[in-house]
Amino acid sequence: MSQENKSEVITPPGNWQLDLSLFLAFLKIASVTVGGGYAILAAAREEFVERRRWLSDDDFSEMMTVIITVPGLLAINSAIYLGWRLHRFTGAFAAAFGALLPSVTVIMLIAAGLSAITGFLQSPWVQGAFKGILCGIIAMIGLSAVKMGKSNLKNLFDWCVVIVSIVGIAAYHWNPAILIVCAIAAGILKVSLGEGKKQEEKQ
Repeated sequence: MSQENKSEVITPPGNWQLDLSLFLAFLKIASVTVGGGYAILAAAREEFVERRRWLSDDDFSEMMTVIITVPGLLAINSAIYLGWRLHRFTGAFAAAFGALLPSVTVIMLIAAGLSAITGFLQSPWVQGAFKGILCGIIAMIGLSAVKMGKSNLKNLFDWCVVIVSIVGIAAYHWNPAILIVCAIAAGILKVSLGEGKKQEEKQ
């Protein structure tokens, strides 16, 4: 298969089978992913962009922009967004239910028997397993960031926003909300200046 065919987006069947697929996909992702919302986003990209090809890189980048700038948990926001985009209300419900079920079940079980498993969780074997899982999750998030960067960082402006954001968060501990607002303002200013230049060229 050529590279061009691999990048094509496949339209999924719009019926109950799609709802079931969304539920099972997010059930699997939420069951095996440790590390929070960004880890689930990396797994979701692998599932829906790389493997199933139901979304393009641009679609996924658009989703990231939306769910990061609205309140709520990233995992649930991404499930609802993807489910709604692919199959409206039933898709959103199926995806959100699949994303919620593993964590709710595990938390309820842990809360019910916390005193009984405290020693087990402190076991060096369990702690070592968690450490290995987290290292793998960090690698997966990093790989997703690199892939998204390749498809979205296309000019000097994009790179400047990324570099300033990294420096601001790492060195100066800027509030992410303020950083997002500043990035939005910079993007609007860039587009406005670009439109102004186009109008001048036309005249």
